[in-house]
Order: sequence, then structure tokens, then C-alpha cells
Amino acid sequence: VKRFADAQKKAMLTGEQYSALAQTLDELAGRRDRNDQPMHSPVGLAAIRFIALTGVRRGECTNLKWDEVDANGTCLALGETKTGPSLRPLSQAAFAVVDAQDATADYVFPAGPDAKGYQGLPGLWRTVQKTARLA
Repeated sequence: VKRFADAQKKAMLTGEQYSALAQTLDELAGRRDRNDQPMHSPVGLAAIRFIALTGVRRGECTNLKWDEVDANGTCLALGETKTGPSLRPLSQAAFAVVDAQDATADYVFPAGPDAKGYQGLPGLWRTVQKTARLA
């Protein structure tokens, strides 16, 4: 059986790059427009921080529902993943990101009160990469 080469990019950040990422997320969260509204989605920035802290896939993050988060903050019980059901441990920092989200929808990182998971991560990630000079 001949296998195709895995063309998927695998991002591995150094400690210095993780520091730059954290600083950039904080900087972007503080940016406001002329009406004093956030220029970048707080939900999207939190989702990127959560991915960096946990290593979950983008789809696992955007599709994460509240009923998949352990109430004690120790783990995620993911039902639908690329590799099937999965139990993932959560650090205190990762749980703090989840705990800071408003439970206004079924999704931890929602696009809106009645919407599915946040879908703007690719564009926001490009902004974060450019600002942090990670690309």
C-alpha cells in the first residue's frame, strides 16, 4: 500500500514564540476601535489561547460544548474528534480560559448566543501570527 505524504503543516513553537504569542494575545485583546469596542473577537482570542495551552485541534476547540468540560476543571471528554472519543487533561491555566467564557450558548467558544462554535479562527490566527511575527 502506497501512502500519500502528509502535507499538513505542524506548528511547533519555541518557548520564546509562546511568550510572543501570549503578549500578542494580550495586546490584541486591549485594542479598541473609535467606539471603544474590541477590534478583535474576545472569543476568538480566548480560543487561540486555549489551543496554545492544550494542543487541541482547531475543530475540537471551535466545536467544544459545555457538556464536554468536566465541572471540576480537570479534563475534557470529547465525543467527536478526528480519532474518536477522547479524554484530555486540562491544566489550571487552560481551565481558567474556559471558566472565563460566558455560558450563553451550547458552545464554549460560540460565534454568538444562538450560534455554533466560533469560525473566524483562520483569519484571526493570521493577524496573531503577523503581529507576533510567528509566520
